[in-house]
Amino acid sequence: MLVVPKQHPPVQPSHHGINRIQRPHPKPKITMVPDPPDGGYGWVIVIVAFFIYTLSMITMANFGIFLVELVEQYQAPNAVIGWIGALQLACHGLVGK
Repeated sequence: MLVVPKQHPPVQPSHHGINRIQRPHPKPKITMVPDPPDGGYGWVIVIVAFFIYTLSMITMANFGIFLVELVEQYQAPNAVIGWIGALQLACHGLVGK
């Protein structure tokens, strides 16, 4: 927890030769700022989740580009290779967005 220290009041000399402490009005308050409960690690999780979600959406949206390469690689018909994209989209929908 962050604690802001109190400020010491200024000392001013008086005309009697005795130093008088002048108190500021109003007195400064101690401000307590709570630390994040997880130490700020939650933002790392948010950023990583954003990138994972973005990359998975890009992969699903551009499956047609991969389809051509997969058909050439495995010498299978488009309908058989197309199930890869369909299953990916179905799993994404079942897990949740």
